[in-house]
Amino acid sequence: MPVMSGIGGVVRLSGLSRSRTCGRALLLSLLVGALVTIGTTTISDAALEEAAAEPVSRPKMMAYLSYTAAAQGKASYRQHGQFIDEISPSWWRPSDAADGSLSLQQPGVTVEDTLFVDEANEAGTAVWGVVANYYGKGQWRWDTVSKLLNDASLRAAHVRALVRLAVDKGYVGIDVDYEHGTRSEDRAVFSLFVRELAVALHTAGKKLSVTVQPKLSEPGNQPRHHIQNWKAIGAVADEVHIMLYDYWPDNGHGSQSPLWWWKEQAEFAVTQIPADKIMLGAPTYGYHWAGDKSPVEDLEWRSIETLRNQVGASRVFDRATRSARYSFQQSGTRHHVWYEDSGALVKRARVVRSYGLRGIFFWRLGGEDPRMWRAVRTELDR
Repeated sequence: MPVMSGIGGVVRLSGLSRSRTCGRALLLSLLVGALVTIGTTTISDAALEEAAAEPVSRPKMMAYLSYTAAAQGKASYRQHGQFIDEISPSWWRPSDAADGSLSLQQPGVTVEDTLFVDEANEAGTAVWGVVANYYGKGQWRWDTVSKLLNDASLRAAHVRALVRLAVDKGYVGIDVDYEHGTRSEDRAVFSLFVRELAVALHTAGKKLSVTVQPKLSEPGNQPRHHIQNWKAIGAVADEVHIMLYDYWPDNGHGSQSPLWWWKEQAEFAVTQIPADKIMLGAPTYGYHWAGDKSPVEDLEWRSIETLRNQVGASRVFDRATRSARYSFQQSGTRHHVWYEDSGALVKRARVVRSYGLRGIFFWRLGGEDPRMWRAVRTELDR
């Protein structure tokens, strides 16, 4: 998941809080050490059958909560939580020690809010624990992940740490978001890690989600795509989250999440991953270009609307990409703003519904178009 400086970024639980489920959590945590002996264990096909996601009665809506916008994200959840089936706080990463253990993504800045997790659980929202290779201040590190993956004992320790995190924190499961700087030579061992983690989580009564980068072939047309074998991941994960944002046009400004791209991605994804496990990801933010150079800033929807009103620009719904945009002249330079508002997100929800997918997720909570929640839910329920 991108963590952007400019934007500040089901499976239902029983509704019990962590305090009321601590007995079960303690029992599961005691089992973890005995059950998770990954690295030399042969995993049976029977165990893998437990990875099948349960039938989806209606498409799900999920949102990520970034520690960089924690206050406004939580406020948005409290206002629109009735529409949110799943929420994924992005707080955790592999520790600097590279011994398999975990730490907060940016110690001293990232705040783990256990009361919010209890609040969401009690409201019936499934809470996923996100573990990303993000170390704060725009820094993503693959070297630590690669070291963990390629050492059987370290990989086993990492799996144990992830299962304990899910059990101890009251998460429905773990969302693995290992991206940026990936190495194609780690493809096989990453698939092995996902397979081992899925079995360990399922044994502990938890679930696995894996966040992947978009592509239209296997292993993909860019080296960074090679790490993720969609068929291998889709065979064992409960959810697969495909990030359909930050698409960069070949020349100049443009939509970062064009609708035609969504259709292409969905068309390929269902050939690799069971449809009832696929979640497509939409941005709630946009980009501001000055001329045709790289974007000068990323903006949440609220700031985009403030700017539009300040410069007196009119929103245009782009016919080619089905994204919102506007332009204005300032100091001799033509400015362009592209973004996804409620109207644009409804079009993307239609793709999810048309392909019978598990649902749609949003990066991120806070500052988004408030109309989107009801509008998207209505489209998914058609």
